[in-house]
This record gives sequence, C-alpha cells and structure tokens, in this order.
Amino acid sequence: MKIPESDWKKFKPLRDRALARLCDRILSEIAATSAEDELSSHEKYLKIYSQITDRDREIDRIFDGYSRSRALSQLAMMQSHRLLEPKEFECFSESTQEYLAHFRQ
Repeated sequence: MKIPESDWKKFKPLRDRALARLCDRILSEIAATSAEDELSSHEKYLKIYSQITDRDREIDRIFDGYSRSRALSQLAMMQSHRLLEPKEFECFSESTQEYLAHFRQ
C-alpha cells in the first residue's frame, strides 16, 4: 500500500512530534534510573548506558530512513509504540486509518 499524498504531507510534522515523545519517554526513564538510591553510581551508569543503547536501536527502527515508501511502516511502528495521539490518528485518510488500525494496542 502506498501512502496517499495528503497523508504524506501530514507525516513529517507528526513524525517529529512522535520522535520528541519517544525521546521524552526515554529521558524520563533515564531520570528515574538516575534517582534510584539503592544503586551505586557505577551501577546507574551501566543501567543508563544499556537503556540508551536499547532505545537508540528502537529509534533507528522507527524513525530512520525518512521516505514516502517507508511512511506507512513507520506510522505503524509509531502506532504500536503508542506515539500517536488519537486526534493525530484521525487526521489521516480512511485508507491509512484502516491500515494503522491493525497496529493499535
């Protein structure tokens, strides 16, 4: 399935907001780890390093390769990671919404 032109035009700003949401989520996780009193500084560092490494792979899978041919798969991954707000989901054409509905959790 190819993304309709009208949806493609909406994709870029939505992609930027979804990336910001994921980064905010990751930074919150890192802050929580940093605040764990029962861990030593080194243990915190190792846990944060692991979080960043894991989450960096997640960012790559979802957001790398900005192109129209990848837009629907990226939207599906954003949907499955709960990075889309309901009102953002509703702005897309019916065909795109139907496609993305399969990835809602």
